[in-house]
Amino acid sequence: MVTQLDLLKLASEVLAEMGVSFMVVGSLASSSYGEARHTNDIDIAVWLEREDVAVLRRAFPDSEFYFDEQTALESIREGGIFNVIHIASVNKIDFMVSSRDLWSREQFWRRREVNVFGFTTFAAAPEDVIISKLRYFDEGKSDKHLRDIVNMMCVEGAGIDEACVVRWAQHFKVIPAWNMVLQRLGRQPI
Repeated sequence: MVTQLDLLKLASEVLAEMGVSFMVVGSLASSSYGEARHTNDIDIAVWLEREDVAVLRRAFPDSEFYFDEQTALESIREGGIFNVIHIASVNKIDFMVSSRDLWSREQFWRRREVNVFGFTTFAAAPEDVIISKLRYFDEGKSDKHLRDIVNMMCVEGAGIDEACVVRWAQHFKVIPAWNMVLQRLGRQPI
């Protein structure tokens, strides 16, 4: 049975071999900086070009994986997400094609090599995971995002550049969500 870890290892190896910049984001990334929790899929931000899709496609053969090449190409052209699903296990990777804006570029500059459940790969920096989760909370109001941030803050603590978080939280207008995190930590809101 192919596990999420197996799928993450495969994707990391393939992307590294291709020379594609990538990083784990989402719940797997927050788990590497905070408390581990179950997630339904693997989220990987990628810096892909059109010519990368054919190579990536060959790494995930039809006999084992669902891979819609057309959706992948559209995601590169328009910015978006495409997925690869391991058919037998139904484990899924969401490849999030990075936009070329300043925040996306900075995320790739700040990415870190981390250990995710015994495997070393690249992950978004904790500050960027926090910013993303603040934005997700702002969009859908799911408390799990705030819980993930609080757990990260408890584990990473002083290792998090809060000035960076505040700067981008102001940019994305998610300071109210950040203040909720601070209150849960028993700190004064800004």
